[in-house]
Amino acid sequence: MGGEGKTRVSRNKMVVRALTSPLKQHHYLPLSNLDLLLPPEYFSIFLCYKNPLNEGNDYYTFSNAITILKDALSICLVSFYIFAGEMSQNDDEPHVICNNHGVDFVEAFADVNFRDLDFHNSHHSVDGVLIPERKHGVLAIQVSPIL
Repeated sequence: MGGEGKTRVSRNKMVVRALTSPLKQHHYLPLSNLDLLLPPEYFSIFLCYKNPLNEGNDYYTFSNAITILKDALSICLVSFYIFAGEMSQNDDEPHVICNNHGVDFVEAFADVNFRDLDFHNSHHSVDGVLIPERKHGVLAIQVSPIL
């Protein structure tokens, strides 16, 4: 059943740091020796919550949840500013440009039933449905209400 779900993107926005940090606004961080030994890997995390539309609560709607998540991410990026940067290759050594480029934040509606997802073969059932394609930066986040 994996890979059968379709995702309709309703909004794609870049979320940046809430505050400017005392660090230089544009600097480079080299990857560690361990990062250089391992092949480049894109890691994915997805979290599941109850659909607020099913709870009958007028205040806690999907749009309110999105606003709360964006605000919290913006505040987290103050301390974890590296996630708002971009990967770059310089002199055959990859590094992260800490420039507050932002995190891709995708709002999408997944046309998939949670019980139809195959978590043992997640690359075929979850990727592209609940996990966004990383386009620019170090991190991409997708928020989707599911059935």
